[in-house]
Amino acid sequence: MGMAKETVEDSKFLDVLEYAKKGYLRDGTSGTSYWPPGEQETESIGWLVAGGAFHLTYTQTRRDGSKVHYSYPVFLAHTRATIGGERVWFTCPRCGRRVRKLYLPPSAGRFWCRGCHGLSYRSRQRRMSLWDRECTLEKELDTLAPDSRRWRRKLRELMRVQDSLPYLGSFEEALRSPPAAPKRGPGRPSKRESRERAKAERETAKAAAVKRPRGRPRLKRTYVRRKPLLLSERKGDMEAYCVKCRDRRELKDPKPVTLANGRPALMSTCPVCATLLTRIVKAGEETAQG
Repeated sequence: MGMAKETVEDSKFLDVLEYAKKGYLRDGTSGTSYWPPGEQETESIGWLVAGGAFHLTYTQTRRDGSKVHYSYPVFLAHTRATIGGERVWFTCPRCGRRVRKLYLPPSAGRFWCRGCHGLSYRSRQRRMSLWDRECTLEKELDTLAPDSRRWRRKLRELMRVQDSLPYLGSFEEALRSPPAAPKRGPGRPSKRESRERAKAERETAKAAAVKRPRGRPRLKRTYVRRKPLLLSERKGDMEAYCVKCRDRRELKDPKPVTLANGRPALMSTCPVCATLLTRIVKAGEETAQG
């Protein structure tokens, strides 16, 4: 099993909302914060607000007894609040995100956001029974304002937990015979099962597909012209087909040429659209007609 992640509860933190409520974020304000909060403080950190940044200065003692001094700024960001005024945020020195709190876990040296440190919560690292979850939700409902959005969400979650609890008569009977832990359902398939399933699906699809015979088809499909080709009547041997006009045009001032395949031909231009016209003739006729 891998090592458990460090939690938020075990880390030192800086809350920008607390500093803003006390008026400590004015330019030129300085002070010292202590941990843990109370009468017996063991660690402290100095801060100074200047140039739109929250400058931190502190010394950290490592396990080997050496001390490391840190001094770096945490820039402040301001956004417009929905009910008027503005709200201030910390900017994470590593990822640049706007956050309310910055954390310093025991294994780190700088204040970053919870995502950069990869922190978790203690509640995520311990398994809570349905009975404990019900008691926790009831206590949270007592602290919330009735008919609020969060209160309604917690109430729906409490109702789902109560529906999942088995009926055991009374609370004394439940303590004497606690309910059995619910069986864990089947998880996701292993990689081997996924590969075998994908292989079976490919073979089934391959068997159901209609195979096309190799090579060209023996019988050619008959060509059917969608639009009939209407040509004018041939008036003489000095006419050629114009691909642009789609009709026969008379060659004017034809010139005898020899094509790339060695065949003789007459070449001219269309008198209507000036497209190049070519008419293949027999050997010896190009000089006679030209």
